[in-house]
Amino acid sequence: MLTEMILNGLPENKLPESEDATAEDDPEKDEISNRFIKHWIEFMKHRTDAHPYSTESHGIIRCGKGVDASPNLNKEIYNEHVENHGRQVLPIPEACLAYLNGVIDSKTLKDFRKALSSYPEANDDEERTLQFLEEILRACLKFYSTRLNIEDGEAVFDSLFIYPFVKAVADAIADESADSGADFRPGEAVLKSMSNQLKKSDIFKNDRCSYLADGIVKLYGLKEIEILLLETSWHFNCTDKSKHSFDHHKGVFGSLAMLKNIADDFRRPAYVFNS
Repeated sequence: MLTEMILNGLPENKLPESEDATAEDDPEKDEISNRFIKHWIEFMKHRTDAHPYSTESHGIIRCGKGVDASPNLNKEIYNEHVENHGRQVLPIPEACLAYLNGVIDSKTLKDFRKALSSYPEANDDEERTLQFLEEILRACLKFYSTRLNIEDGEAVFDSLFIYPFVKAVADAIADESADSGADFRPGEAVLKSMSNQLKKSDIFKNDRCSYLADGIVKLYGLKEIEILLLETSWHFNCTDKSKHSFDHHKGVFGSLAMLKNIADDFRRPAYVFNS
């Protein structure tokens, strides 16, 4: 884990340099990251009340929208991490903006459907983006025109507001890299990465120990590697307040199992790109 890596050889106030670092790196962001890591390591060095199975004990901070920090964490460090957790925003190509505006400006669902098929002239890269946008917008059309009661439980919520959009992302990956065979497996799906890790630790007993996700994106063309799992922790008219926290904890450990499984399968990262 990151904490262990730094304690075992890297200076506490310096991150490992990236091989693809460029002059465009933001010195201010680097300074914030370095300061955060230094404070986090110092905090964990003097902490004696951490449960050995907690994510914090292994250098991982569990955070996110609507997620409260562990009561034993330093709130100042946690808040700094959340506030400075940046997200990359990519611009939409000009040709795609015209298409997007044409669909959004539709006055009726009939006009909406027609606009979905009205592609402008575009190059290959723009066309891929247009196809992705079309799939996203068709998913929107599905819940705009549904006759289902959108408050009728998690299954309806998933089918209308989650599955089509995750499927669009998986299709975009497959379109960008055909050999990946990326696709979305909806419904109760066994997370094989977790089963593999439990077996390697001699903890797995039977299929009842399996981790069941609400959906998984796999690279079926590359050893069926699992790269994303879905846990739907809320739906319209949901009154179960505990499910959000439970699913978030569950998802953290599922994600760690996927990362470890990838590291086990591809000890030499060049293999992934060469194949």
